[in-house]
Amino acid sequence: VMNNAIEEWLRESHNDRMVDDDRKDQLRLSFTTLGCMLLLSPGSFEKTGWKRIRHCDNDNDPTELYRCIAEHLKVTHIAINEPIPPLQANEHEENISRAPINFTPLHGDFGPEICSSPPTEEDFTKAFWVTAKQNGIFQTWAPRWTMFSRGNITEKARLITLPSVAQAVEQGKADGRRCAAVDLYAGIGYFAFSYLKAGVSKVLCWDINPWSIEGLRRGATANKWSTAVYNEHEPVDAFGVEDVELLVFLETNA
Repeated sequence: VMNNAIEEWLRESHNDRMVDDDRKDQLRLSFTTLGCMLLLSPGSFEKTGWKRIRHCDNDNDPTELYRCIAEHLKVTHIAINEPIPPLQANEHEENISRAPINFTPLHGDFGPEICSSPPTEEDFTKAFWVTAKQNGIFQTWAPRWTMFSRGNITEKARLITLPSVAQAVEQGKADGRRCAAVDLYAGIGYFAFSYLKAGVSKVLCWDINPWSIEGLRRGATANKWSTAVYNEHEPVDAFGVEDVELLVFLETNA
């Protein structure tokens, strides 16, 4: 389908004359679709074929290419996904929140480029959010502000069927005390959600990134799990959260 999109764009932009059949392989693009968003691999347009087109047609506008890709792949947003850098943009501070600093939007409205620190409810409202489903679990995040690690899908599936987790769940049911788990790096709920899917009654979560916590909250809602979020030093209402499935702390776990 991606090849069909590229060929349509080549014809419409009259760039097909620059690329013979033997060179079309040089235009192949690797990608991942997550919900309504398509992510292209780093360096996608640095291949020889794309460089040749840019060299021969300096006026070439990629907007129509992105439109063709979105139409054929049935997505609304396209971006280039880069590895999460270890340092902040100033290259002096550690990127401890794992922010996707090098994320590059190409097509669609990904929301404002800047936000308050910490983000406000208005920032959350204006941001673009993606929801994807893995292992029967919805996960939600704002790609401009939060990383999504699609590669740990196997580990998440393993956790759902882990014998030790299943044993703890059954023991909790048998003695009436139920079962709880702790996730010290919860993010958007990668593994916390898997625990709940496996039958754990409550997961205590910690994370320092408010964007991740908001994604966790939205994802939990999509999965019909209850959440209670507490900021640093905010007292916990023990009786009010007794039946809450995700007890989330927006603070360091140190």
